[in-house]
Amino acid sequence: RNFMNNTNETLLTLSDIKNALVLFDLMTKRGAIEGSELSAVGAVRDKYEAERKRLESIATNEDIGE
Repeated sequence: RNFMNNTNETLLTLSDIKNALVLFDLMTKRGAIEGSELSAVGAVRDKYEAERKRLESIATNEDIGE
C-alpha cells in the first residue's frame, strides 16, 4: 500500500518503513553505530516505529471497512 501526500506523490510505503527498521537493527547489532550516536539513531528509529504502527492501523481500519 502506498501512502500519498497532497500532490499524489508516493512518499514511503509501509514496506519501506519496515525495511528501514530492519536496517537500523542490523546496523546496531553489527556495531556500525558508535556509542555517542546511539541516542540520536534510536530517536530516529523510534519515529519510524511510531509511523509503522500508525500506517498499519490505517491499513487495518481500511481492510475492515472503517
